Amino acid sequence: KDSGFDVTDKIKLQIQKHDAINKAIEIHKAYIASETLCADLQLVDEIKNDNKKLVELDEIQTYMAVQKM
Repeated sequence: KDSGFDVTDKIKLQIQKHDAINKAIEIHKAYIASETLCADLQLVDEIKNDNKKLVELDEIQTYMAVQKM
């Protein structure tokens, strides 16, 4: 929403690796992609995109970047 995407837009999602969530993302990758209409979900060492956002989950902090395809 914050990026101005339409509900039907296909997206590319990058999530910066964090030891506490890597395994869960890999296990549930297909589910995450289907729920977000993500055509490309990547778990990466570092996000080099200026539009990355800090995401906080309890005590876990990582970055995510979303791009319209």
